[in-house]
Amino acid sequence: RGDNDPFHILLLRETFAQPKITVSYVVGQLVYTLSMPEKEANLHATFAEGQGMSCLGTWKRKECLELGKKLQDRDIVCRVVPEAEGGGRPWQGGFGKGFL
Repeated sequence: RGDNDPFHILLLRETFAQPKITVSYVVGQLVYTLSMPEKEANLHATFAEGQGMSCLGTWKRKECLELGKKLQDRDIVCRVVPEAEGGGRPWQGGFGKGFL
């Protein structure tokens, strides 16, 4: 993959298994590190805690790796993963053209 290819950061539930890590702390780190609006950061943190993960967004590979490392340095358990097109393969669900 190239530096300009899109990648995602996934926030993982394991973040909240650490002592003293709260939704409020995670929200603060998302706001500070990603410049994410607080309301949206709260939705992502709450969702990840309850559902196991949340996709925080998409950036070019190099920037995504840098942001992911900054979050990890702040005790946020996350993974940087390449973007994958959905819905185009028989084993993937997704919305086709004209679905909505």
